[in-house]
Amino acid sequence: MKNQQIVDSVRQSLDIVQIIGEVVPLKKSGNNFFGCCPFHNEKTPSFSVSSTKQLFHCFGCKVGGDVFKFVQLYFKWDFPQALEELAKRAGIQIEKIKTDPTWEEGFRILEIAMMTFEDALDSKEGEDFRSYLKARKIPEKLWKDFRLGAHTGGFQLLSDKLHEKNLSREIAVKLGLLGRSERGEYFDRFQGRVIFPILDEKGRPRGFGARSLGNDHPKYLNSPKSAHFDKGRLFYGMHLACSGSGKGTISRKGYSVLVEGYLDVIALHEYGISNALGSMGTALTSDQIRLLKRWSPRVISLYDADRAGLQATEKNLGNFLKEGLESKVVVLPNSKDPDALLHDETKSPEDRKLLLKKAFDESILAVDYLVQNTVLVEKNAMNRGKKLRSLVDILDQVPDEIERAVLKKDLAARFELPENLLFPKAAPEAQRPPPMGARKAVDLDKDLGRWEREILRFLVLSGEKAEFSLTELVPYLFSTSKWGSLLLRLIELQLKSQTIAELHWLNEVESENQSTIREWALEMKPELNSNEAVALWADLVRGVKRSYFQRESERIQKNLIAAEEARDSDLVRRLLTEKQDLMKFFKGQEKLSLTKQPVGVYENEKS
Repeated sequence: MKNQQIVDSVRQSLDIVQIIGEVVPLKKSGNNFFGCCPFHNEKTPSFSVSSTKQLFHCFGCKVGGDVFKFVQLYFKWDFPQALEELAKRAGIQIEKIKTDPTWEEGFRILEIAMMTFEDALDSKEGEDFRSYLKARKIPEKLWKDFRLGAHTGGFQLLSDKLHEKNLSREIAVKLGLLGRSERGEYFDRFQGRVIFPILDEKGRPRGFGARSLGNDHPKYLNSPKSAHFDKGRLFYGMHLACSGSGKGTISRKGYSVLVEGYLDVIALHEYGISNALGSMGTALTSDQIRLLKRWSPRVISLYDADRAGLQATEKNLGNFLKEGLESKVVVLPNSKDPDALLHDETKSPEDRKLLLKKAFDESILAVDYLVQNTVLVEKNAMNRGKKLRSLVDILDQVPDEIERAVLKKDLAARFELPENLLFPKAAPEAQRPPPMGARKAVDLDKDLGRWEREILRFLVLSGEKAEFSLTELVPYLFSTSKWGSLLLRLIELQLKSQTIAELHWLNEVESENQSTIREWALEMKPELNSNEAVALWADLVRGVKRSYFQRESERIQKNLIAAEEARDSDLVRRLLTEKQDLMKFFKGQEKLSLTKQPVGVYENEKS
């Protein structure tokens, strides 16, 4: 199957409303669905999705496109990744489309590196590293689950292995596995360290975290950002928590458990919390939050109780609310982190398990946590008011209307505040197109190219109602206008009016024009029957011809004045003849409509 056929098959097999609705709460209004745009902050929904056109468009930030464009923007995927995932959803088998010839080789290098580190941990030289893992109370079974390894030393342990496998060591340098000396020699970067591979959902290694056994500086050494590794788009342990291979995956349990470090994740998995993930840092990125939302709409935060952990928890909870995630916070006794609590030798394993269960049972809802830890802790009334206002601003961005209202009403009751303080006057209506008929009198013939614009807009909105021939328009189109030239391009491609209405050609248009055309497609308009559409088309065709007649008349008249001033009698005679021929030609045309504007031109609408 050719690439374009694959793309078309996938697009036709999926409903864009269903795909977007999984991550953006949508509410039907008229023929379309509306929600708050996931690509910019807004309180009033201006993000529209059309099931009939299979398009999305934000009337606020102007971003839009088809289902492929949405998943690319939302999940920060390239097109091959989007196609692969959507094809899987559609049940269509495709061959992976390769964009970068070094992409697959990079994965082979990372896999060889991981296997080399695993073998080194099992070797005679790996005894000290095994002793370290045992001292950290990590069961040997979990060494295998998390693919733990070691670099037992040696200047070129991995470098030699890659050279032996005929793999590019230059790519390995970009991946942060190797370095190069001033003399150009390759050397291993992770020498003498315990290795924590970071794998993606499919179990492929993307990068590594490495910890020294002694006081080597730095204590932790991580893979640098590369095409294969971006820790802001990954979680430690996601290959177990987010795939079918995990014993207690996020999808099965219905929520994720978020912690900071590698050892916290491993400790929780040891105690049966196999939907635990490590953020590999404190503050989450928007990409990580969207990943969490894709796996489950519920998340439990279990960060460290130090200052950085507390600040990150507060920030993350606010972002969870804005993304529509249901979130809770687990607070462990004595401000311990999961690894410290679950390996506390002063308590039996059963007692540790009970303490962990009790902490989860007493988890605190996100809003309650923010009230207790950001608002009520403030002793100064003025500062407390500012903190409360900040919390209300967060709640204003909760995407679900009902949830937003309930949370704000509860907050008002808790602080004994009048509800109108938290519910200001309704924001202006979303930036949607005005309904059909909201027109003002405009002499469109003075705005060259507007009839061409209305012809194209009609075809986008109603081109499927009948077969409207564009070929008769060719002599009359204002070809130097952006809409006239686009119409000529569509005619050149021999597109039928129904095909034009389907908008599959939209990616060939300049981005500025794409935005305008998507807005047309999502307009709130009355349905036309086929007879009404044919009548409207006839009016538009007459308008294009009338506009052409006026342009030509004005051109001839301007040249005639210049010829008379130059006393060029021959040119004057030729122009007069041309003018008579033009008048004779249009005399036989159908009588022009007295209406001087195409139907459906909107008030204050920009071309």
